[in-house]
Amino acid sequence: MEVLIFILVIVIASIAIGKISDKRGNSSTTSYDKRNDAKQYDDLIINRTLNNNRQSVSNRPHAGSNNDTPTQSYSYPKKSGYVVPTIEQLSKKADERGEDYITEIFFEVKGLYYRGSRAIYEAEQLEKGEALNLIPEPDNPADKFAIKVHTENDVFIGYVPKECSEELTRNRNKYIDCFVRYVKQGYDAPYVKATARYYGEIFVYGDEYTEVLIHKLKDYMQPAMVLKKQEKWSEAADAFLVAAEKERRLEDKLKAYSEACICLRKLKDYDKEIEVINMQLSFYKELSAPKYMELKKRLETAQRFKDSKNRRKTHND
Repeated sequence: MEVLIFILVIVIASIAIGKISDKRGNSSTTSYDKRNDAKQYDDLIINRTLNNNRQSVSNRPHAGSNNDTPTQSYSYPKKSGYVVPTIEQLSKKADERGEDYITEIFFEVKGLYYRGSRAIYEAEQLEKGEALNLIPEPDNPADKFAIKVHTENDVFIGYVPKECSEELTRNRNKYIDCFVRYVKQGYDAPYVKATARYYGEIFVYGDEYTEVLIHKLKDYMQPAMVLKKQEKWSEAADAFLVAAEKERRLEDKLKAYSEACICLRKLKDYDKEIEVINMQLSFYKELSAPKYMELKKRLETAQRFKDSKNRRKTHND
């Protein structure tokens, strides 16, 4: 009897031990499967993130987008390969047109943020020197002189600043070209800086968005210098005065006026010389102190010569 009881205890113990082993085995398998599932999930997330990064330009919506489908992708056709001509290269054509100046206007394209994701995408692809098209928009209710800026792909990306649109519109017949100066990435949309060029003198008051540079294409004093060397004093004086009117830089104006005074002194036309010196002194606010004092001394000298000439004339009469 004792033997039977002992055998029964052993059997029960064996069964209990077997169940415990099975439970441990099942628990280990479950834990392994869970680790595998977690790793597969992480791999899935990583791959999905990499794919999203690769397609971020075309598939991810831009902040500020308000009129385009966020997941739309855009094709970018081959560019025309426009090469920006230099001022020197444009001088020949300007001479044929009878133009003496070329105006460059540097400005920031306005309103790009409101154009939507397509325009923002196109603007992000722009490169320095790439051609832009300026298109007048006379039906614009806010500004009848408004000028739209389009890319080579004919995508409307913004406007020329209002501060200079009127003068550019009025001088449309003198338009040369417009191109990208540089593109700087912004938070919601890039900043696009552009250069528009026109023949002639287009005076636009610069502000934080616009800047103007006027190039002189001719040496206006050269013909006058030739006449001066030939001692044709009267013709040279007139030519220098014409050059002074054409010159835009103050230094060039003053030089032309001074050369005219030299010719007038040779002619002993002191009245005209005094008039020209006073024209120079009219720029007193822009003159340096030494230059102002120099002109005052010249004026005194011319006045003495004039008085001496008048005394001799009176004595002879």
